[in-house]
Amino acid sequence: MRSHRWLAVLVISSVLGSGVFPFDPALAGSNSSRAAAQDLNQPAALMTGLQLADSARYSVTILKPDTLVLRDVRVEVTLPPDAEFLQAVEVPGSTHFEGLQASKLSWTAREVAASDDVDAFAFTLRQVPAGDFQVDVHWGGAQPGQNGFSGHPPLSGARAAAGELTLGPEGTGGRLVPIGDSGVLVWAPTGVLPEDTTIGVRRLGPEANPSPAELGDLWWCAMVEVTGLPDSADLVLFVPLRQPLPPLANISLFAQDAGQWQPLGWQGFATPDGQYVVLRSAGSKSLAAGTSPARQPRLPTAGPTPTPIAGSGTTPRSLPSNLTRAAAASTTGSGGTVRHFTVNDCENLIADVLKNIGSALGSQALTNARNNLGGGHLSTQTIGQRCSDLAAP
Repeated sequence: MRSHRWLAVLVISSVLGSGVFPFDPALAGSNSSRAAAQDLNQPAALMTGLQLADSARYSVTILKPDTLVLRDVRVEVTLPPDAEFLQAVEVPGSTHFEGLQASKLSWTAREVAASDDVDAFAFTLRQVPAGDFQVDVHWGGAQPGQNGFSGHPPLSGARAAAGELTLGPEGTGGRLVPIGDSGVLVWAPTGVLPEDTTIGVRRLGPEANPSPAELGDLWWCAMVEVTGLPDSADLVLFVPLRQPLPPLANISLFAQDAGQWQPLGWQGFATPDGQYVVLRSAGSKSLAAGTSPARQPRLPTAGPTPTPIAGSGTTPRSLPSNLTRAAAASTTGSGGTVRHFTVNDCENLIADVLKNIGSALGSQALTNARNNLGGGHLSTQTIGQRCSDLAAP
């Protein structure tokens, strides 16, 4: 089989910025990928890590054109000698974790339809290892191929549940900035925040989940409480997911106002590496991100129904139509004029996220992206729709 580029070509913007997605370069290591020039319409894979308080979570995601059917997908991750494995997850009906043998983790996916996303292949280690990972991704179908990677993936931190950050009218300078050690990243435009505005965030656990009676049976993949913001402050947050989701998976967003959960007038989506949800916060609120329970990663078991990690339910992967887009009237709460996040802002942020991941993995795909803006793994329509949903109304 031919080798294929490690990083996806994201054709969403003619400008790939200076890099806004923070990770620890000291942990990125020296990486090598088996890559060769090939058809831009082939799948490509990403791998990133997230340092948690007591463990390190890793995710391998596959980005593919929405016209391509993949069959007999196999993902293998050979762990470094000093790695201490804790758990791996699978998505029932989509991916299957085959186990750990001779330091090698293996997953399979029998078939991924053209219109379907590829679920993330995720696992957790006791701590960040010093040695190198070896990753091999193979697929069959009309255009069979493989990816390979050896080294350290980029690593971000989410060591604490809460954090604070003080900003002013200058915003974040067009970059994503960490809010303490919470793992939450913020983007703030200029001219929105008063001087010395202290933003507080707290990631919430499953005990804070909205009840099914309030909003239906969803898997609550992330929740965060935001404080310190004026009602008119329209910011973008990258919040760590409780478990990784497929790249660019659409996610319904809700805000708690006066003790009641209400759907927001925009949707969020998962980052290309599946580790974060991208959402907007207009003012100080508790925010909940929900998706179909059928997307929920679960611990493998010997029985027919794997154990859920958080939440419950087995419903179709698509969300009910009444939750996919809420009325715009519910977005602003009480008072204030929201300065809206734009589609162009969104596209530039996601382009820069991929730029940083690609740089850490030693990929040449960014050069190819600049030279081949006309075609690629993620069409202008796909990413444009996600950014439109986030920026609306």
